[in-house]
Amino acid sequence: MASGTPGNCHAYWLLQEWLPGEQIEVLNRRLVEVLGGDSKSIEKARLLRVPETLNHKSDPPNEVKVLKFTEARYTIAAFNRELPPPSPTKEPATKQKPKPRSDLKDASPIVQTVLDRLNGVKGDSPQWTALCPAHDDQNPSLSVAEGEDGRCLLKCHAGCDVTDVASALGLTLSDLMSGDGGAHPRKRIAAKLVEMAFSNGAELFHSADGDAWISITNDGSRNTWPVESRMSEMWLRRSFFEESGEAVAREALAEATAQLGAHALFEGNTHEVEVRVAGSESESIFLDLGDEARTIIKIDGSGFEIAIGEVPYFRRASSATGLPLPVGGGSIEQLRDFVNIADEGSWMRLVGFLLMCFHPTGPYPVLSINGEQGSAKTTTSRLILSLIDPHKAGLMSGNPPIKGLAITASANWLVVLDNVSSIKVALSDALCRVSTGGGLRTRRLYTDSEEIALEYRRPVVVNGIGSVITRPDLLDRTAPIELLAIQSDKRRTETSLMKKWEVARPSILGALLTAVAAAIANRDQVKLDGTPRLADWAQWVEAASDTLGWPLGAFTAAVEAGQDEQVELSIDDHVEVRGLIEYMDVVPELKLTATELLEQIHAFLDLDPKKSPELISQGSELSRLLSTYGPALRKHGIHFETGRTGGGVRQRFVHVWKA
Repeated sequence: MASGTPGNCHAYWLLQEWLPGEQIEVLNRRLVEVLGGDSKSIEKARLLRVPETLNHKSDPPNEVKVLKFTEARYTIAAFNRELPPPSPTKEPATKQKPKPRSDLKDASPIVQTVLDRLNGVKGDSPQWTALCPAHDDQNPSLSVAEGEDGRCLLKCHAGCDVTDVASALGLTLSDLMSGDGGAHPRKRIAAKLVEMAFSNGAELFHSADGDAWISITNDGSRNTWPVESRMSEMWLRRSFFEESGEAVAREALAEATAQLGAHALFEGNTHEVEVRVAGSESESIFLDLGDEARTIIKIDGSGFEIAIGEVPYFRRASSATGLPLPVGGGSIEQLRDFVNIADEGSWMRLVGFLLMCFHPTGPYPVLSINGEQGSAKTTTSRLILSLIDPHKAGLMSGNPPIKGLAITASANWLVVLDNVSSIKVALSDALCRVSTGGGLRTRRLYTDSEEIALEYRRPVVVNGIGSVITRPDLLDRTAPIELLAIQSDKRRTETSLMKKWEVARPSILGALLTAVAAAIANRDQVKLDGTPRLADWAQWVEAASDTLGWPLGAFTAAVEAGQDEQVELSIDDHVEVRGLIEYMDVVPELKLTATELLEQIHAFLDLDPKKSPELISQGSELSRLLSTYGPALRKHGIHFETGRTGGGVRQRFVHVWKA
């Protein structure tokens, strides 16, 4: 920008993040030193010139003009990578260098050095306050403390970064860490690792639940890991080896990790870290492709594109693999060539499930893939996984332990259970929590009382022969699809199938993201008739119905039909429940004990529980069945309530009636 003073100009860099005024002046000083600018421009109050105004320093006044402008925004980490640390601030000529203080004789050498270079020092061993040299400090805002091992611990309460404070003193982080004068190799290496992390622009922050994270940006792509993780430690080891040619001892690495974790927890900002999908269903959704280039796709109401600029923080499981770069112009109908779908309702529920997988918050349906042996249920599950959230862990076994399910759900976006023969009550309840939002509390490793919470809300796929989901609470969240057995003359080798799949996958993914864009654009305009089950899912997919070529309301009808079919199948698994439905067509109202009701149902069906061990024999078992299948019975117009009779001998009863 032409500043209005002949021959002078101003340069401005737009930042992605807010900085306190003191840190702005530190950054300005570093720019002035490198670029040879006017030292007066360090002061933040003297900077901004407004375009198209007049500079009255000359007569006649000169106009302030924009010479060149881009919308690029920069991170502080980028400046830290490119600019050297600032020179130590010079003290005013009127001030004399303070003499070494005799009361510091018991302090470590590095603490003595730091305090000797500071002004306004107050306090006594092992804690002091002083004027911060990294900003124009009028009141002592710098805390100085000596660690148990002699290290010098600095904290500016005005917000200056410890690296800037050290630089203003003519020191490095390595100097501050060498409490014993640099004699201990482990501490020197740990300090060097911490300094390397900061010099490489590492961003240290913590999540709302108190986990420490480190984020490294290289060539525009960002890696985010827990500070205490194998990937973070590997990055530190590799960086140290590339610079020094030496390996890092485990003790030094642990000490550096602890120091970085402290910076993240006590000095870092708070950010949430996401898996695969993030954003807002009403504005923009971000998809982490998981490729080596760390590509993030942004989807909004106008379409999808590679995200540029500020994006959410994503973490990746060590087993995560990449999605292809999506290609526009394709059709979701290409997917039909790879799934042996039985009917149009199943097809709509399958496509709707895939579309909901890109919804950032859920709640999510459970996709139940049914079919006889030879219908490619496992292959279809693998294709879905490779289209949404590919990872090396792949499909989980049919009945995983609950803790294993929770760990997989917290680390990955899509959970797939393969070849399920039956689902026990505990697993059914756990799958409900996964799809609608839940968690697992367990003991932290090596502790007796401290707990950790694994939280998640994820789409789920289950495949098996026949209908393996039977409990009504999970059925209410389930979208069933039926696959046909593949005829022998139409079978393909897995190699040829996957070769064609990899060719089609980018355009199929592109077609799905195009539908997601339509859902974002139209979601608020969609009005459903009544409140169907899985209403969030229905509204999301109906908003994209025009893009998918479906009439409005067709998808909701397909969901309702699928769930009705599931409910009927689950009722058929219990003779007494099906018998009660048929009995109520004959006797529309009953009020008797559960045992008496059970006897009447068996008599109506002409069944003898003594000769048929699969029948229930206790009234209490019938009461539990009624409670479990209450929603299914209400679909048939059958209602019930329990209570006790009055009088001296109060007896429990069941009142059943057909509306």
